[in-house]
Amino acid sequence: MTDPGWGNSGQGNPPGGGYPPPPLGGGNMPPPPPPGGYPPPPGGGYPPPGGGYPPPGGSGFPPPGGSAYPPPGPGGYPPPGGAYPQGGGYPPPGGGAYLAQGGGGGFSPPPGSPTAMASNPGYPVTAGFDAPLNVARWRVIGNYIMAIPHFIFLYVLQIVANILTFVGWFAILFTGTLPDGIGTFVAGVHRYQWRVMTFALYLREPYPEFAVPSGYAEPGGDLAWLNIVPAQKYSRLAVFFRGILFIPQALFGIVLFIGVYVAMIVAFFAVLITGRWPEGLRKFVVGVLFWAIRVNAWYQLLADPYPPFSIG
Repeated sequence: MTDPGWGNSGQGNPPGGGYPPPPLGGGNMPPPPPPGGYPPPPGGGYPPPGGGYPPPGGSGFPPPGGSAYPPPGPGGYPPPGGAYPQGGGYPPPGGGAYLAQGGGGGFSPPPGSPTAMASNPGYPVTAGFDAPLNVARWRVIGNYIMAIPHFIFLYVLQIVANILTFVGWFAILFTGTLPDGIGTFVAGVHRYQWRVMTFALYLREPYPEFAVPSGYAEPGGDLAWLNIVPAQKYSRLAVFFRGILFIPQALFGIVLFIGVYVAMIVAFFAVLITGRWPEGLRKFVVGVLFWAIRVNAWYQLLADPYPPFSIG
């Protein structure tokens, strides 16, 4: 007669629990556990397989059946070694963090990035750019060709922005303020234009997105950034004569862009031969573009103070 659970197969458990019998062929059976089984580990429960981090605020793992780890906050778990930066968002490309400038319009370049450039922070419209000086040689021609779809999209956007600026001109004359919807959209068009220009002029390699990053504040996500502190109140007289006040800036711009034209010819051959922008040449070109950004933003009513006659 075969005893159930203790058959020749070596499987099953003895009556009342305990260890299974030893396999056929002999072997030592471990001693039975003390009454009640082995005691639980201190703190309750064994850690999960593979280890892991202890729960916050205590040591050890909670006992089985206890509460799970608390869910992360709205921003997820903090990064290793510290918390998320204050003020929202991650630092810009190139390392470091943007530094707000009191009385001005935006950010200064990260101090740890030797290639970062930023415009005068004392004006409400500020721009910046951070990309390596090294550029692939073929991009002196390839970037401009690849930017053609952006130029077509930008052309349409500028038509809409000009119409909205005309509407905003009347709104300021009657109310003294620019409607937020108009200002944020026009600011997004200027920001998109700045990103496209840095690519078309082979100042960078990453391709810009086909998107209008609307809003006065820079949303991030690109090597080129533009930030605007909106005017709380406008001078109606200055807005009314804005076209006339633009003339001195236009004459100044003619002189600047003659210099840029010559600089871009030199840069074309420099990058084509060496694969690298001359640092001083790039600083001059980008500095003139900073001036153009300020003047264009002012002319389209995104700022009230008269822009300075200076580059950078």
